[in-house]
Amino acid sequence: MQSKIMNKIKCDLFKLRRRVYQILKVKRVNVGGFKLNSDRNFIPKDLVKFLYDDSYEKDERYLVEKYLDKSDRVLEIGAGIGLVSLTCARIVGTKNIVSYEPNPGTQDIIKQNFALNRLIPQLRARAVAPDSGKADFYFADNIISSSLFNRDLGTKQTVECDSLIEVLEELRSNVIVMDVEGAEVDLLGRFELPFVNKIIVEVHPHVVGHEGIEAMAMNLKEQRFILQEEKGKCHVYLRARGKT
Repeated sequence: MQSKIMNKIKCDLFKLRRRVYQILKVKRVNVGGFKLNSDRNFIPKDLVKFLYDDSYEKDERYLVEKYLDKSDRVLEIGAGIGLVSLTCARIVGTKNIVSYEPNPGTQDIIKQNFALNRLIPQLRARAVAPDSGKADFYFADNIISSSLFNRDLGTKQTVECDSLIEVLEELRSNVIVMDVEGAEVDLLGRFELPFVNKIIVEVHPHVVGHEGIEAMAMNLKEQRFILQEEKGKCHVYLRARGKT
């Protein structure tokens, strides 16, 4: 009961913070212990709201902090504005995380957020796709909804892509952290994943359908991945001991 009361108080305080920040049009906020750009001239209004009340990628950040170890090597697919990248880097170090984000609309924001925190994870301005080369990327007005998966939310543009398997072979990453607005079913639902023993993925059944998520889960299960935890839309899969 006491825990519920404390959580309610904390939630109310963040809501109050959001109201105050909205009035003051605060251009820099602290989220999860990191300084982030919240200037409305660069950040969409809907996203600023989540930054103001500390709710942006909250579930994903919680799971990263719970499951990552100092010895992990992280491949992040879909860096957004760089907050989860920073959360990973704080645990594993900047040399042990490579973040992919193809959206040119977020590149400057990510770099600003990295610089604000004096943590510079390795950033690649490309997409991770089933195959290397080029692919259509769909840019939504709300930048965090942009994806290789067509959601009919904005304009289409061709982006450079690296093959998921080739990237894993290159980096020897044992952790995948992924938020790709529906493209997870193509990346995690079709391939064997060498070296990987942890996956933290935000799933989007409202985009790809529950059947797509179930097919993805089945492919992972065949590789001895076990669904360890769900928090909101974020799932954690850990591979049982055996072949990797």
